[in-house]
Amino acid sequence: MIRYPHDLFLGAREKTKIRSREFELQPGDCLFVYSDGVPEANNAEGEMFREERITDTLNRDAGAAPENLVRRMYDSVKNYMWDAEQFDDITMLYFRYNGRG
Repeated sequence: MIRYPHDLFLGAREKTKIRSREFELQPGDCLFVYSDGVPEANNAEGEMFREERITDTLNRDAGAAPENLVRRMYDSVKNYMWDAEQFDDITMLYFRYNGRG
């Protein structure tokens, strides 16, 4: 897992400095990016979904197609939340790098 400190979202301030980050992907590598609303999704008891559940959900079938992994993650978060009211968005992006074609 690669962790970066949070940056202010784009458009929040006119002169916000955004840090760029680089890392190299090899063919077959996957990248799953999510907003803080995913690990911070609360259940009815106020407990957060947390990164451990994200990792467990992703590892259940790491070779699945990106759209299936995102659907599984979304379903896992929604089932955890059940009908608890949320305060944040739940945003995810997942892709697999196939290499230069």
